[in-house]
Amino acid sequence: MERRDVGGRKAPSLDRGQWRISRTVGAWLAFATLLLLAAAPARAQAAAGVLPEHDNQVFSYSLLQVDATRAGGTGVMSLAGEGWIGTDFDRLWWNVDGDLVGGSVSDLQLRAMYGRYFARFWDAVVGYRRDVRPVGVNYLGAGIRGLAPYWFDVDAMLFVSDRAKLSLQTEVSTDLLLTQRLILRPELRLDWPLMRDPVRGLDPGLGDADIGIATRYEIRRKLAPYVDVRWSRRAGVAGPLEQSEGHDVTGWTVRGGLWLIF
Repeated sequence: MERRDVGGRKAPSLDRGQWRISRTVGAWLAFATLLLLAAAPARAQAAAGVLPEHDNQVFSYSLLQVDATRAGGTGVMSLAGEGWIGTDFDRLWWNVDGDLVGGSVSDLQLRAMYGRYFARFWDAVVGYRRDVRPVGVNYLGAGIRGLAPYWFDVDAMLFVSDRAKLSLQTEVSTDLLLTQRLILRPELRLDWPLMRDPVRGLDPGLGDADIGIATRYEIRRKLAPYVDVRWSRRAGVAGPLEQSEGHDVTGWTVRGGLWLIF
């Protein structure tokens, strides 16, 4: 049935691409609104000159990593960021992870999650993930993130896509201090499709994998250049970098970049 307005005129319709863009923009606008609402009590208390209770104070943390390398004769720039805003018990988490290959976006993943404290050093999280490149897919996710024994940062998530496909994503990292300023950071990231996904070209089993070690020197605690040596595996539908001549889907890279905390 055609939709018409009060005057009987035919209402404009959105094609599938416009609908997906509108849905994505709407989700991020909702996320931004939640951030503003979370920070509003702290701003109101500060304006009134009232010292808030510790449990209700709003804090924030952001980590940004920008680095560059060359692969297959092509320049590659990567951006990885994560952070949160909230109290000791309730937090809004965000993540962005992307690659720029030859001036074009090759891979881009966005996350917006709500986290609730449930045990010492641990949050239960639920929220939304959007894979923009190389294939546009929307996900709902749930999992845990926190600090495991021996100071390992752990992020374990179960996702279900808008095509009803299940997958696991796990990230583990830790800091090893050589000196007070020179720090090694081993990192492991694994994607595990649990179901066959023809659109993304994935079968059940190990999908994408990253294993590496980053060495950073903290000029200041919130500013550090680093060198990252990493082995990566890319499965499924490839981006421009994997499709370029002379570049393997699996291989080693050496990256140089900057680590920023704010």
